[in-house]
Amino acid sequence: MTDRLRKIDFPAVLYPGVYMTVHVGEPCLPGLELLTPGEVLVMRPEGHPLLGCLVRLDFIQQMAHGANYKFGGLHRVVFENDGPWAVEVQTCPDRNNDHPEVLEHYQRLGTLIRQVPGLPGDLQKLHLRARPGIWMDLLTFNLPLSQPARVWMLAQTDVLQRAQRLVAALENYRPSEKPPAKVYAN
Repeated sequence: MTDRLRKIDFPAVLYPGVYMTVHVGEPCLPGLELLTPGEVLVMRPEGHPLLGCLVRLDFIQQMAHGANYKFGGLHRVVFENDGPWAVEVQTCPDRNNDHPEVLEHYQRLGTLIRQVPGLPGDLQKLHLRARPGIWMDLLTFNLPLSQPARVWMLAQTDVLQRAQRLVAALENYRPSEKPPAKVYAN
């Protein structure tokens, strides 16, 4: 199914199942001021021409200096027809969510995240309650990754590939080091 939706290029990467509140101090993102709560649009990571995340704008809170926007990620999408302000997209469902190797990596990640300081406690609570792909997206969103690593993870619909990269990055993490900055190879 293809839909024509408004798009916005954004410096952050949002994933399905993840919520992000953004404070915008001035209208620095073209089109942001045109959005209304409840609107579904496509958030495209800056510099990536072919993919994004279908998001819903949950609310706008006006502030003395700017506004807070809360977005919720719905689906990975690829662009089929890209215009200046709108785009036609095709949703990309996760693949291999129930693959036995994914489930093994999912279990391993639950152990590995305990060694990474600063991760939200909700990640541990949600582990094994959420589908592996959604939980790995939450983990990816909360790790201090480079923009190319974040975009790679958004582009990856194969949950097994995401799981393998996250496990490899976290297995090499040492508590005395900064958290991993890359989960992919160039």
